[in-house]
Amino acid sequence: MLPEPGAVPAAEPGPTKKGMAGKIIAGLLLAFVGFFVGRYVFPAVEFADRPIQFVTVEEGERRLVFQPFWEAWDILHANYIDVDQLTDERLFYGAVRGMVAATGDAYTAFAEPAATKQFEENLGGSFSGVGIEIGVRGGVLTVIAPLRESPAEQAGIQAGDAIVAIDGDFITADMS
Repeated sequence: MLPEPGAVPAAEPGPTKKGMAGKIIAGLLLAFVGFFVGRYVFPAVEFADRPIQFVTVEEGERRLVFQPFWEAWDILHANYIDVDQLTDERLFYGAVRGMVAATGDAYTAFAEPAATKQFEENLGGSFSGVGIEIGVRGGVLTVIAPLRESPAEQAGIQAGDAIVAIDGDFITADMS
């Protein structure tokens, strides 16, 4: 239907205050969701420049963050084929050994407690014998040095002494 000549067309309803507030709230909500997703869901730029943090300090206490370690631990326990060989002790000492090896220092090593005890006993001077360092010089078994406070030193054996017999048996070239 056509309007009558001279009639003023009816005005279309304009935006109401309620509709405008809804659009502002929707825009703010969309901006907040975008910020949240960019900041916490996909923070690629932030993590690209920041190394993984393994230690945190909370309430004055240092706490270790080992999520990858414990995930691997659980996966091994759940999926390892030879479960009888997979003990917590073996995994623990293996992890410590790996950490020490990660230093890349050939002179830094880790030994399990039993091996460490044996090593310390060996260093403590527990040995048997007369207490001499020996070598072969000119085809002759020779004293390199008597060990300090050893039976050999107390008997007067000196560096350079030739050993020609042991318990009355003469030493030959084929003896080990």
